[in-house]
Amino acid sequence: MMDTKTIKSPILAALAVLVAASAFADYEADCAATAKRKRNVMYYELGYNPCFWPKGKPFSVDAFPSVSAANDSLDAYAHTKVNIDSFVYVPIGGFALLSAKIPSVDNPMIQPNKNTRYLSGQRNALPEFFKAGTDPLIEVCKWARANKKEMICCLPVNHLGLATNYKDEPGMWDSYFISPWKKANPTSLMGDKTGVGKNGVPAQKRESTPFCHSYAVDYAKTEVRAKFLQICTEIVGKYDLDGLMIDFTSSPYIFKSVAWGETASGKELTDLTDMMTKIHAAVRAAGQKKGKPLLVSVRVPDSLGYCKEIGIDLNAWAEAKLFDFVVAGGNFELNPPSYMGDLAKKWGVPYYKSVGVSYIFTGNDSGYPDDDERPGLTRQGPHCFRGRAMAAYRGGASGVMYWNPTRWRRFHLRALAPDMASMKYENKRYCVTYQSPGDMNSSLKDGRKHCTLPLLISSSPVDLGKGAAKFPISVWDDLPALKKEGKKVPIVRLTTEVSLPSGTELAVQLNNKPLKLRKKRAGSQVFDVPYDTAKYGANEVIVKATGKNKRGQTAKLGNIAIDVIFNEDDGEVAQ
Repeated sequence: MMDTKTIKSPILAALAVLVAASAFADYEADCAATAKRKRNVMYYELGYNPCFWPKGKPFSVDAFPSVSAANDSLDAYAHTKVNIDSFVYVPIGGFALLSAKIPSVDNPMIQPNKNTRYLSGQRNALPEFFKAGTDPLIEVCKWARANKKEMICCLPVNHLGLATNYKDEPGMWDSYFISPWKKANPTSLMGDKTGVGKNGVPAQKRESTPFCHSYAVDYAKTEVRAKFLQICTEIVGKYDLDGLMIDFTSSPYIFKSVAWGETASGKELTDLTDMMTKIHAAVRAAGQKKGKPLLVSVRVPDSLGYCKEIGIDLNAWAEAKLFDFVVAGGNFELNPPSYMGDLAKKWGVPYYKSVGVSYIFTGNDSGYPDDDERPGLTRQGPHCFRGRAMAAYRGGASGVMYWNPTRWRRFHLRALAPDMASMKYENKRYCVTYQSPGDMNSSLKDGRKHCTLPLLISSSPVDLGKGAAKFPISVWDDLPALKKEGKKVPIVRLTTEVSLPSGTELAVQLNNKPLKLRKKRAGSQVFDVPYDTAKYGANEVIVKATGKNKRGQTAKLGNIAIDVIFNEDDGEVAQ
């Protein structure tokens, strides 16, 4: 007679596998549905405020949401004119400078230099949080729940803006953000290059890396990848989150080989993919344990080629379903939004356009809307950000993520742009180039070769003395449809920034039709655009200087913008 136990055991095991597989499939479906929910505005917040606590303000955990030091306060983000759907928070501490306060990671505990004028009125309140039995990320999670915001913790793989030296004492800037882990692991940093010491013995020498900060960590090192995975695992297990974002863009430094002028090797691509696979598994395991969808997202440069050369095999990640949605863009833009929109559609995931400040400034670089290039021709104002948001939506983005809040604070969040319907009758500005191309080569040798966008900025103007300049510019308001609708028909104007020497004049055409000059002002020129001249989508502008300057000076073109104006009285538009 056959033993029934030997029959039941394999059957039960098979049933258990089927049940587990079904539960996993159901959970993945829940995550996919959650990832595709509507998000118009995501907001990226660097968690500096706890370290910049005003000295005159007594510390209390309850006071934290109202503190506005480095950035706006949490309370300000809760009551914006345009609703922030998802709060992407980067907490302070950890080996990569910005991560969470968790037991296995050291955090900045010292106070800023008393002689530093910039920090003279502020103190580091992190020790007081910890003494109270909490940390800023715990409190931000509570705030997000109370204000019905999706809460995403974001971890940059490297972040170096405020840790520029490794002295034991605070420096004149914010060097108290120095990571103890880095000090204990100097051979895991980009700037350590093996040299030859006395008697031919290998020695470590610190050198300046040409395409990265020397104090960034090198993900070619097993211990770096293991530490980052540990941080991610502990964060998703401890905190009340809706997702984890891995940021490869705010400081796109991953491998030492790239930092020294090479491109990522096959092994490095595989190693980073393996780390992402493990992070994804850790996030999913934490979500299943908590009984809620827990998403994984990545923020990357907006080019497959650029990504691959710095170490990110984005196609492989998409094929392996290692992220639920992708955010593309950062300090520079390489492709139009439709490039990532098409890829995300192919991958079956949502795509969000990262929109930051232009980094194209003149004057004192204050970041105020009227301090960007010529008066009346800014790339920073709310109307310009609406234009960029419209381009993102038309290019397939599900929404936009605003970042670099130390600049946004100066706009008092006026620049946040919601969905296309809400922006339909708002002023918009469309530019040839929205962001400085300078950082394209800062993290990758010859990185600019991956850029398909036209580049036109005031710091590198086009010499019109060598002939007419021709540039494409896209307009994403459907002007014929607005005219037919008749509810609000906008005015259209084109503005050029041209330094025009005496004896020369300017001739401008839009789509081969000459434009009439409306006004000259402080190095910029405003032209009226007949309503049927500007096209939906692609347009072509030709700028030509005529006449001759007696001193041999030539006209220089630094910017072109097209304004779609519904309200002339808001101070944003070219008059």
